[in-house]
Amino acid sequence: MKGKRVRFRAAAKNWYQGRCSIALTGWSEVHFPERGQW
Repeated sequence: MKGKRVRFRAAAKNWYQGRCSIALTGWSEVHFPERGQW
């Protein structure tokens, strides 16, 4: 699961060119609601 999150982060960084930190904060929570809330 952690490996998947790291890969998702790298992909988002490419899409947002550094602005992923803000989008990922809400994405990771909205994208994996059934995976368990952290």
